[in-house]
Amino acid sequence: MAIKSFKHKGLKKFYYDDNTSGLNAAHVKKIGFILDAVDASHHPADLKAIYRNQFAEKKGSAVGVSRAC
Repeated sequence: MAIKSFKHKGLKKFYYDDNTSGLNAAHVKKIGFILDAVDASHHPADLKAIYRNQFAEKKGSAVGVSRAC
């Protein structure tokens, strides 16, 4: 499951350039873990194993696409 786009410019810079400007320094480690997990997953079930009740699948036109809450 590849990450296709980012709404947050700070997340995009962190993901592509390892630049933490624009992010809360206290959250950088957890954000890195989450981005790695999403990037490494091949199926939404992989993320459900990690995030359990904090995971929701999108509804409507994006059925089958999942996201971590």
